[in-house]
Amino acid sequence: MRITARQKELLQLMIEGFTLHEAAKLMCISPKTATNSLIPVRKSLNVPTTQQAIMLLLRAGKLKL
Repeated sequence: MRITARQKELLQLMIEGFTLHEAAKLMCISPKTATNSLIPVRKSLNVPTTQQAIMLLLRAGKLKL
């Protein structure tokens, strides 16, 4: 699974405890854009939630705690 730098940045902020809306604000994007950017990540990992996607990406070493 390949994730873009912006997707990774968004997911890392969420790992750090920011909500999707807070992370979007920090990244100067709308919450809708943030939500839409994570759809391909969830689809490619075949998981229904962002939290599940984060767990798989952490296990794969694509994200860090």
